Amino acid sequence: MTDDLEKGHKRTEKRAFPRVKKGLTVQYSVKQFPHAEGMQVAQQPFVDITRTKDLSEEGMFFTASNSFPLQTILTIKLRVPVEAEEKAFELEASVVGCEHLKGKTIYGIRVEFVNLSDEQCKALRDFVQILSKR
Repeated sequence: MTDDLEKGHKRTEKRAFPRVKKGLTVQYSVKQFPHAEGMQVAQQPFVDITRTKDLSEEGMFFTASNSFPLQTILTIKLRVPVEAEEKAFELEASVVGCEHLKGKTIYGIRVEFVNLSDEQCKALRDFVQILSKR
């Protein structure tokens, strides 16, 4: 693959859903976290606002000041402009990756959307397509 890159060939996206690198403001909170006895509901929901680094129909990457265990379920609030109007969606996402980015206070969080309705899937697909053309 390195030889192809040196020859000027572009890498192709291997993901089923290509990512769009855009900074969007999102609000998130912990809904459930993994526990030795199964998933446990968060007693006092932690709420924070951040910006995405990238977004796809499948999930997104954002930065946070807290780390989260894998499989933590987050509630994500995202405002999506669709067909000349803005809709606010509340999506569920499972943490699939968490890593330090800068020192000990900033983490990169990778999430995969879960339990999406058909309407949410269509709205995300449309929104990602609009973003990819900007």
